[in-house]
Amino acid sequence: TSSVKSYIPREKYTTLLKKSLEYERNGDKLEKLGKAELAARNYEKSIGIESSLIGKNHPVVSSFHDKLLEKSGSLKKSSQRTASLALSKSLDLEKEGDKLQKLGKTDLAGRKYEKSYTIEKSVLGEDHPVVVSLREKMIILSRAV
Repeated sequence: TSSVKSYIPREKYTTLLKKSLEYERNGDKLEKLGKAELAARNYEKSIGIESSLIGKNHPVVSSFHDKLLEKSGSLKKSSQRTASLALSKSLDLEKEGDKLQKLGKTDLAGRKYEKSYTIEKSVLGEDHPVVVSLREKMIILSRAV
């Protein structure tokens, strides 16, 4: 029996294989640019196409799949480290803002909070409790000015 799941016209098959290769190449380019999450998504799309065409158990797909999953996993870890560093920087900015606020320098404190908020919002999302808490702190500070 063939490992191809169902009959696909040759032109469509060729087009899909080219698309899979395009996703893999885009992933490589994005990886070099430091865009880990986008690279990982491209690799996963490539794997999905290959798997749907000739099956996950096909030797070519299996080794390709393993290689790309490994690459995708390491890129996601890299992305998580980057997010962790960004949140650490955000916390430092918020602490600086707290100190400045205690010294009565509310304008400078507000700027530190805004920078911290921008980082936290991009990493955690607008509705995350940490982001909501900082937003509330910024509102209270703006009312005190």
